[in-house]
Amino acid sequence: MDPLPYFPPALFPLLEPGALPIDVARQLDDPTVLAQIQAQHLGPWVYYELLHRKLTQAVSGRFLRTLRNDYAVSFKNSERQEQEIRSVLATLGAAGVEPILLKGADLRRRLYPDPALRPMADLDLLVSPSMAHRAQTALAYSGFRLSRLETDPRPGFRERYESRLTFDPPPSQTLRVDLHWEIWATAGFYRLSYERLSEAAVPWKAGYFSARRLSAEHLLMHLCLHTFNDWGIPSSLQSAQQLVDLALALRGLSLDWQKFLGEVTRFRCQRPVYLVLRKLVQALPQTIPPGILENLSAYRSFWAERLVLGRRLWHFTDYFAVFYHHHRLPDLAFYIGAKIWPDVDYLIALYGKPKRSLYLRQFLHKLR
Repeated sequence: MDPLPYFPPALFPLLEPGALPIDVARQLDDPTVLAQIQAQHLGPWVYYELLHRKLTQAVSGRFLRTLRNDYAVSFKNSERQEQEIRSVLATLGAAGVEPILLKGADLRRRLYPDPALRPMADLDLLVSPSMAHRAQTALAYSGFRLSRLETDPRPGFRERYESRLTFDPPPSQTLRVDLHWEIWATAGFYRLSYERLSEAAVPWKAGYFSARRLSAEHLLMHLCLHTFNDWGIPSSLQSAQQLVDLALALRGLSLDWQKFLGEVTRFRCQRPVYLVLRKLVQALPQTIPPGILENLSAYRSFWAERLVLGRRLWHFTDYFAVFYHHHRLPDLAFYIGAKIWPDVDYLIALYGKPKRSLYLRQFLHKLR
Protein backbone atom coordinates (compact mmCIF):
# COMPACT_ATOMS: atom_id res chain seq x y z
CA MET A 1 0.00 0.00 0.00
CA ASP A 2 1.28 3.46 -0.86
CA PRO A 3 2.05 5.81 2.04
CA LEU A 4 -0.99 7.92 1.17
CA PRO A 5 -3.27 5.85 -1.06
CA TYR A 6 -5.22 7.56 -3.84
CA PHE A 7 -3.61 10.94 -3.14
CA PRO A 8 -1.99 12.68 -6.15
CA PRO A 9 1.71 13.05 -5.22
CA ALA A 10 1.90 16.51 -6.83
CA LEU A 11 -0.47 17.79 -4.12
CA PHE A 12 1.71 16.82 -1.16
CA PRO A 13 3.36 20.29 -0.91
CA LEU A 14 -0.08 21.91 -0.54
CA LEU A 15 -0.56 20.01 2.71
CA GLU A 16 2.47 21.75 4.21
CA PRO A 17 2.14 25.26 5.64
CA GLY A 18 4.36 28.06 4.47
CA ALA A 19 5.69 29.25 1.14
CA LEU A 20 5.51 27.02 -1.93
CA PRO A 21 8.20 27.31 -4.64
CA ILE A 22 6.91 28.32 -8.06
CA ASP A 23 8.49 25.31 -9.75
CA VAL A 24 6.61 23.00 -7.37
CA ALA A 25 3.34 24.76 -8.14
CA ARG A 26 3.98 24.39 -11.85
CA GLN A 27 4.04 20.60 -11.45
CA LEU A 28 0.32 20.76 -10.71
CA ASP A 29 -0.38 22.09 -14.21
CA ASP A 30 -0.62 18.71 -15.87
CA PRO A 31 -3.73 17.12 -17.47
CA THR A 32 -3.26 13.91 -15.49
CA VAL A 33 -2.97 15.78 -12.19
CA LEU A 34 -5.99 17.93 -13.07
CA ALA A 35 -8.04 14.80 -13.80
CA GLN A 36 -7.05 13.37 -10.41
CA ILE A 37 -7.91 16.61 -8.64
CA GLN A 38 -11.36 16.70 -10.18
CA ALA A 39 -12.02 12.99 -9.63
CA GLN A 40 -11.22 13.47 -5.94
CA HIS A 41 -13.33 16.67 -5.73
CA LEU A 42 -10.30 18.66 -4.59
CA GLY A 43 -10.59 21.47 -7.15
CA PRO A 44 -12.01 24.14 -4.79
CA TRP A 45 -9.31 23.48 -2.19
CA VAL A 46 -6.45 23.52 -4.72
CA TYR A 47 -7.84 26.74 -6.25
CA TYR A 48 -7.90 28.42 -2.84
CA GLU A 49 -4.36 27.29 -2.02
CA LEU A 50 -2.99 28.71 -5.28
CA LEU A 51 -4.87 31.96 -4.72
CA HIS A 52 -3.93 32.26 -1.05
CA ARG A 53 -0.26 31.51 -1.72
CA LYS A 54 -0.20 33.95 -4.67
CA LEU A 55 0.77 31.25 -7.14
CA THR A 56 -1.91 31.69 -9.77
CA GLN A 57 0.69 32.90 -12.27
CA ALA A 58 2.57 29.60 -11.93
CA VAL A 59 -0.17 27.65 -13.73
CA SER A 60 -1.83 28.03 -17.11
CA GLY A 61 -5.02 29.99 -17.64
CA ARG A 62 -6.90 26.84 -18.63
CA PHE A 63 -5.84 25.03 -15.47
CA LEU A 64 -6.85 27.98 -13.30
CA ARG A 65 -10.20 28.48 -15.07
CA THR A 66 -11.09 24.83 -14.52
CA LEU A 67 -10.37 25.08 -10.81
CA ARG A 68 -12.16 28.43 -10.57
CA ASN A 69 -15.24 26.84 -12.12
CA ASP A 70 -15.04 23.94 -9.64
CA TYR A 71 -14.90 26.47 -6.81
CA ALA A 72 -17.86 28.45 -8.19
CA VAL A 73 -20.00 25.31 -8.42
CA SER A 74 -18.97 24.22 -4.92
CA PHE A 75 -19.66 27.72 -3.53
CA LYS A 76 -23.20 27.66 -4.93
CA ASN A 77 -23.76 24.16 -3.55
CA SER A 78 -22.37 25.05 -0.13
CA GLU A 79 -24.63 28.10 0.18
CA ARG A 80 -27.66 25.91 -0.47
CA GLN A 81 -26.38 23.16 1.82
CA GLU A 82 -25.81 25.55 4.71
CA GLN A 83 -29.49 26.52 4.49
CA GLU A 84 -30.47 22.87 4.49
CA ILE A 85 -28.27 22.16 7.51
CA ARG A 86 -29.90 25.01 9.42
CA SER A 87 -33.33 23.69 8.48
CA VAL A 88 -32.57 20.15 9.70
CA LEU A 89 -31.04 21.42 12.95
CA ALA A 90 -34.10 23.62 13.53
CA THR A 91 -36.38 20.64 12.91
CA LEU A 92 -34.50 18.44 15.36
CA GLY A 93 -34.19 21.24 17.91
CA ALA A 94 -37.94 21.79 17.86
CA ALA A 95 -38.33 18.07 18.65
CA GLY A 96 -35.97 18.36 21.61
CA VAL A 97 -33.06 16.55 19.88
CA GLU A 98 -29.58 18.05 20.20
CA PRO A 99 -27.32 16.46 17.56
CA ILE A 100 -23.55 16.50 17.26
CA LEU A 101 -22.26 17.47 13.81
CA LEU A 102 -20.00 14.90 12.15
CA LYS A 103 -17.78 14.82 9.07
CA GLY A 104 -18.29 17.48 6.39
CA ALA A 105 -20.87 19.62 8.18
CA ASP A 106 -18.37 20.15 11.00
CA LEU A 107 -15.08 20.03 9.10
CA ARG A 108 -15.95 22.54 6.38
CA ARG A 109 -16.26 25.32 8.95
CA ARG A 110 -13.88 24.03 11.58
CA LEU A 111 -10.81 23.28 9.46
CA TYR A 112 -11.33 25.17 6.21
CA PRO A 113 -11.36 28.96 5.72
CA ASP A 114 -14.35 28.65 3.38
CA PRO A 115 -17.12 25.97 3.48
CA ALA A 116 -16.99 25.72 -0.32
CA LEU A 117 -13.50 24.18 -0.07
CA ARG A 118 -14.92 21.02 1.54
CA PRO A 119 -17.63 19.45 -0.65
CA MET A 120 -20.12 17.14 1.03
CA ALA A 121 -22.98 14.95 -0.19
CA ASP A 122 -24.79 14.13 3.04
CA LEU A 123 -25.34 15.48 6.52
CA ASP A 124 -24.00 13.23 9.28
CA LEU A 125 -25.46 13.75 12.74
CA LEU A 126 -24.86 11.90 15.99
CA VAL A 127 -27.77 11.69 18.42
CA SER A 128 -28.44 9.96 21.70
CA PRO A 129 -29.68 6.37 21.25
CA SER A 130 -32.66 7.30 23.42
CA MET A 131 -33.51 10.14 21.01
CA ALA A 132 -33.00 8.21 17.76
CA HIS A 133 -36.69 7.38 17.31
CA ARG A 134 -37.74 10.96 18.07
CA ALA A 135 -35.22 12.24 15.53
CA GLN A 136 -36.54 9.81 12.90
CA THR A 137 -40.09 11.02 13.50
CA ALA A 138 -39.07 14.68 13.24
CA LEU A 139 -37.22 14.07 9.96
CA ALA A 140 -40.15 12.14 8.51
CA TYR A 141 -42.53 14.94 9.49
CA SER A 142 -40.34 17.46 7.61
CA GLY A 143 -40.38 15.39 4.41
CA PHE A 144 -37.37 13.09 4.75
CA ARG A 145 -37.94 9.45 3.92
CA LEU A 146 -36.03 6.42 5.07
CA SER A 147 -33.87 5.17 2.20
CA ARG A 148 -35.26 2.10 0.49
CA LEU A 149 -32.51 -0.27 1.62
CA GLU A 150 -32.77 0.88 5.23
CA THR A 151 -35.87 -1.23 5.85
CA ASP A 152 -35.51 -3.47 8.89
CA PRO A 153 -35.18 -7.22 8.20
CA ARG A 154 -37.36 -7.46 11.30
CA PRO A 155 -38.75 -4.66 13.50
CA GLY A 156 -36.09 -3.19 15.78
CA PHE A 157 -33.18 -4.87 13.97
CA ARG A 158 -31.23 -1.74 13.02
CA GLU A 159 -31.58 -0.15 16.43
CA ARG A 160 -29.94 -3.23 17.97
CA TYR A 161 -27.36 -4.20 15.36
CA GLU A 162 -26.61 -1.08 13.32
CA SER A 163 -25.29 2.39 14.11
CA ARG A 164 -27.14 4.65 11.67
CA LEU A 165 -30.05 5.23 9.33
CA THR A 166 -30.00 7.11 6.03
CA PHE A 167 -32.82 9.44 5.02
CA ASP A 168 -33.42 10.72 1.50
CA PRO A 169 -34.27 14.43 1.32
CA PRO A 170 -37.60 15.93 0.23
CA PRO A 171 -37.77 17.15 -3.40
CA SER A 172 -36.84 20.71 -2.40
CA GLN A 173 -33.53 19.65 -0.79
CA THR A 174 -30.38 17.79 -1.83
CA LEU A 175 -28.59 16.56 1.30
CA ARG A 176 -29.27 13.09 2.58
CA VAL A 177 -29.19 12.76 6.36
CA ASP A 178 -27.19 9.98 8.01
CA LEU A 179 -28.51 9.69 11.54
CA HIS A 180 -25.96 7.96 13.81
CA TRP A 181 -26.42 6.90 17.42
CA GLU A 182 -22.91 5.42 17.63
CA ILE A 183 -19.77 5.81 15.51
CA TRP A 184 -18.56 2.58 13.94
CA ALA A 185 -15.48 1.61 11.99
CA THR A 186 -14.32 -1.58 10.28
CA ALA A 187 -17.84 -2.96 9.83
CA GLY A 188 -18.74 -2.25 13.44
CA PHE A 189 -15.79 -3.91 15.13
CA TYR A 190 -14.57 -0.56 16.53
CA ARG A 191 -17.33 1.39 18.24
CA LEU A 192 -17.32 4.88 19.75
CA SER A 193 -20.26 5.19 22.13
CA TYR A 194 -22.47 8.27 22.13
CA GLU A 195 -22.26 8.68 25.90
CA ARG A 196 -18.50 9.23 26.01
CA LEU A 197 -18.43 11.36 22.88
CA SER A 198 -21.28 13.49 24.19
CA GLU A 199 -19.56 14.08 27.54
CA ALA A 200 -16.61 15.69 25.78
CA ALA A 201 -18.56 17.40 22.95
CA VAL A 202 -18.42 21.18 22.86
CA PRO A 203 -21.04 23.75 21.83
CA TRP A 204 -20.39 25.57 18.60
CA LYS A 205 -22.00 28.53 16.93
CA ALA A 206 -21.31 29.30 13.27
CA GLY A 207 -23.20 31.90 11.34
CA TYR A 208 -26.88 31.69 12.08
CA PHE A 209 -26.99 28.24 13.62
CA SER A 210 -25.51 26.52 16.65
CA ALA A 211 -24.82 22.88 17.33
CA ARG A 212 -22.38 20.66 19.16
CA ARG A 213 -19.26 19.11 17.75
CA LEU A 214 -16.79 16.45 18.83
CA SER A 215 -13.87 17.40 21.02
CA ALA A 216 -10.62 17.92 19.12
CA GLU A 217 -9.27 14.58 20.37
CA HIS A 218 -12.39 12.63 19.40
CA LEU A 219 -12.49 14.36 16.02
CA LEU A 220 -8.94 13.28 15.18
CA MET A 221 -9.72 9.74 16.31
CA HIS A 222 -12.86 9.69 14.15
CA LEU A 223 -10.93 10.98 11.13
CA CYS A 224 -8.32 8.26 11.56
CA LEU A 225 -10.91 5.50 11.81
CA HIS A 226 -12.92 6.83 8.88
CA THR A 227 -9.80 7.04 6.73
CA PHE A 228 -8.76 3.53 7.75
CA ASN A 229 -12.19 2.27 6.69
CA ASP A 230 -11.81 3.57 3.14
CA TRP A 231 -8.25 2.34 2.75
CA GLY A 232 -9.77 -1.13 2.62
CA ILE A 233 -11.89 -0.19 -0.42
CA PRO A 234 -9.74 -0.26 -3.60
CA SER A 235 -12.20 1.87 -5.58
CA SER A 236 -12.59 4.54 -2.92
CA LEU A 237 -12.44 8.12 -4.15
CA GLN A 238 -12.86 9.60 -0.68
CA SER A 239 -9.44 8.95 0.80
CA ALA A 240 -7.82 12.00 -0.79
CA GLN A 241 -10.36 14.34 0.79
CA GLN A 242 -10.02 12.56 4.12
CA LEU A 243 -6.24 12.95 4.00
CA VAL A 244 -6.64 16.69 3.46
CA ASP A 245 -9.01 16.70 6.45
CA LEU A 246 -6.42 14.87 8.55
CA ALA A 247 -3.56 17.17 7.56
CA LEU A 248 -5.62 20.28 8.31
CA ALA A 249 -6.81 18.80 11.61
CA LEU A 250 -3.24 18.15 12.73
CA ARG A 251 -2.28 21.70 11.75
CA GLY A 252 -5.33 23.53 13.04
CA LEU A 253 -6.76 21.72 16.05
CA SER A 254 -5.68 22.54 19.57
CA LEU A 255 -4.94 18.96 20.61
CA ASP A 256 -4.16 17.60 24.04
CA TRP A 257 -2.04 14.67 22.91
CA GLN A 258 -2.06 12.90 26.26
CA LYS A 259 -5.84 13.12 26.36
CA PHE A 260 -5.92 11.85 22.78
CA LEU A 261 -3.82 8.82 23.71
CA GLY A 262 -6.07 8.20 26.70
CA GLU A 263 -9.24 8.26 24.57
CA VAL A 264 -7.74 6.01 21.91
CA THR A 265 -6.87 3.54 24.66
CA ARG A 266 -10.34 3.82 26.19
CA PHE A 267 -11.95 2.86 22.88
CA ARG A 268 -9.29 0.21 22.12
CA CYS A 269 -8.62 1.52 18.62
CA GLN A 270 -4.88 2.09 18.96
CA ARG A 271 -3.93 -0.10 16.00
CA PRO A 272 -5.96 1.51 13.17
CA VAL A 273 -5.19 5.00 14.50
CA TYR A 274 -1.49 4.16 14.56
CA LEU A 275 -1.54 2.74 11.02
CA VAL A 276 -3.17 5.89 9.62
CA LEU A 277 -0.96 8.36 11.48
CA ARG A 278 2.17 6.41 10.59
CA LYS A 279 1.39 6.60 6.88
CA LEU A 280 0.60 10.28 7.16
CA VAL A 281 3.92 10.98 8.85
CA GLN A 282 5.77 9.07 6.11
CA ALA A 283 4.62 11.69 3.61
CA LEU A 284 4.31 14.68 5.94
CA PRO A 285 7.03 14.63 8.63
CA GLN A 286 6.68 16.98 11.60
CA THR A 287 2.88 16.67 11.69
CA ILE A 288 2.84 14.71 14.95
CA PRO A 289 4.86 15.43 18.11
CA PRO A 290 7.72 13.05 18.96
CA GLY A 291 6.73 10.05 21.04
CA ILE A 292 3.09 9.77 19.92
CA LEU A 293 3.67 7.11 17.28
CA GLU A 294 6.06 5.26 19.57
CA ASN A 295 3.37 5.18 22.26
CA LEU A 296 0.75 3.84 19.86
CA SER A 297 3.13 1.29 18.32
CA ALA A 298 3.71 -0.31 21.72
CA TYR A 299 0.13 -1.59 21.70
CA ARG A 300 -0.34 -5.28 20.88
CA SER A 301 -3.54 -6.36 19.15
CA PHE A 302 -5.78 -8.93 20.83
CA TRP A 303 -6.95 -12.08 19.05
CA ALA A 304 -10.22 -10.73 17.63
CA GLU A 305 -8.54 -7.57 16.35
CA ARG A 306 -5.83 -9.60 14.63
CA LEU A 307 -8.51 -11.54 12.77
CA VAL A 308 -10.21 -8.35 11.61
CA LEU A 309 -7.12 -6.37 10.68
CA GLY A 310 -5.51 -9.36 9.02
CA ARG A 311 -8.37 -9.35 6.51
CA ARG A 312 -8.99 -13.02 7.28
CA LEU A 313 -12.69 -12.41 7.69
CA TRP A 314 -13.18 -10.27 4.58
CA HIS A 315 -16.93 -10.04 3.96
CA PHE A 316 -17.75 -11.63 7.30
CA THR A 317 -16.42 -8.84 9.51
CA ASP A 318 -19.91 -7.42 10.11
CA TYR A 319 -21.16 -10.83 11.30
CA PHE A 320 -18.09 -11.31 13.46
CA ALA A 321 -18.52 -7.84 14.99
CA VAL A 322 -22.08 -8.66 16.03
CA PHE A 323 -21.03 -11.91 17.68
CA TYR A 324 -18.10 -10.16 19.34
CA HIS A 325 -20.22 -7.36 20.84
CA HIS A 326 -23.44 -9.27 21.59
CA HIS A 327 -23.04 -12.16 24.00
CA ARG A 328 -26.61 -12.81 25.11
CA LEU A 329 -28.22 -15.80 23.43
CA PRO A 330 -31.56 -14.03 22.72
CA ASP A 331 -29.70 -11.22 20.92
CA LEU A 332 -27.77 -13.66 18.76
CA ALA A 333 -30.88 -15.72 18.02
CA PHE A 334 -32.77 -12.60 16.92
CA TYR A 335 -29.88 -11.53 14.68
CA ILE A 336 -29.47 -14.94 13.01
CA GLY A 337 -33.22 -15.33 12.51
CA ALA A 338 -33.54 -11.89 10.90
CA LYS A 339 -30.60 -12.58 8.58
CA ILE A 340 -31.82 -15.99 7.47
CA TRP A 341 -35.57 -15.31 7.31
CA PRO A 342 -36.31 -11.57 7.04
CA ASP A 343 -39.81 -10.13 6.87
CA VAL A 344 -41.63 -9.81 3.56
CA ASP A 345 -41.47 -5.99 3.69
CA TYR A 346 -37.69 -6.20 3.66
CA LEU A 347 -37.68 -8.49 0.62
CA ILE A 348 -40.01 -6.14 -1.24
CA ALA A 349 -37.73 -3.20 -0.42
CA LEU A 350 -34.78 -5.14 -1.86
CA TYR A 351 -36.30 -6.66 -4.97
CA GLY A 352 -39.68 -5.06 -5.49
CA LYS A 353 -41.26 -8.47 -4.84
CA PRO A 354 -41.01 -10.97 -1.96
CA LYS A 355 -38.31 -13.06 -3.65
CA ARG A 356 -37.23 -15.14 -0.67
CA SER A 357 -35.51 -17.78 -2.81
CA LEU A 358 -33.32 -15.13 -4.43
CA TYR A 359 -32.46 -13.67 -1.04
CA LEU A 360 -31.48 -17.07 0.36
CA ARG A 361 -29.29 -17.83 -2.67
CA GLN A 362 -27.46 -14.54 -2.26
CA PHE A 363 -27.14 -15.05 1.49
CA LEU A 364 -25.68 -18.55 1.06
CA HIS A 365 -23.36 -17.32 -1.70
CA LYS A 366 -21.88 -14.77 0.70
CA LEU A 367 -21.22 -17.53 3.24
CA ARG A 368 -19.17 -19.62 0.78
